[in-house]
Amino acid sequence: MEIKKPDLDPYYEGLTLTDLTCSESGLHCVLIGNYQTTRINNDETINELTQLAYTTLDGGSSWDIGGYHMSSHPLNEQETGPNILIKIACEKLGKKCIAVGAGEYLTTKIQSENYREESSVAIPYAYLSADGGKNWVRTSKISQELCMLQLMSLSCDNEAESCIASGVRGYTQDDDKFDAIAYITYDSGYSWQLIPIQPSEKNSFFTKIFCDTSSDICHIVGVNEQYFGNE
Repeated sequence: MEIKKPDLDPYYEGLTLTDLTCSESGLHCVLIGNYQTTRINNDETINELTQLAYTTLDGGSSWDIGGYHMSSHPLNEQETGPNILIKIACEKLGKKCIAVGAGEYLTTKIQSENYREESSVAIPYAYLSADGGKNWVRTSKISQELCMLQLMSLSCDNEAESCIASGVRGYTQDDDKFDAIAYITYDSGYSWQLIPIQPSEKNSFFTKIFCDTSSDICHIVGVNEQYFGNE
């Protein structure tokens, strides 16, 4: 079945679907994504991203967008909310769901009249839905560090209470340096703790995590840059 774009904005540019999760029965599913709009305001081009969730109760035969939009932030203005939703996980019935995303925290430092230095840092955030993806609240920042951080995988227990998010942490001072990283929550995304499971080698990142129904046993995989011939 075709999933249609949201009929919301005349300046609609494109929709990207990023992740899908379903209940144990496979009937109730939530699909998250982001769509972009571009418009001109006083001769300035303004690009905006809006996060949204689709839901289905019949295993994907029909999808309802229902106005389930999480936020809208200009891409070229300073803000600390997530611009992009990346991963989602729900409890076994599909009612309580957690989504994680990344936004940009922009800082600008003017050195002189003719020189401006800017740095951009991705801040990871978590969202929570208690009604199967229809309504969402932003629960917390996942990390307080001002570093480049992208979460690529998310796994939760059967109650969506305990979840682990994993990915990669970069550094604004050194584009060639990055680390595999993972965070855990025990309260459905309201607070997160760093898990000390980084591999000994530098320049690695985690790509996928999978946990059992209780989150007691987890498997995590990733990539080490050295195995691709880099010194």
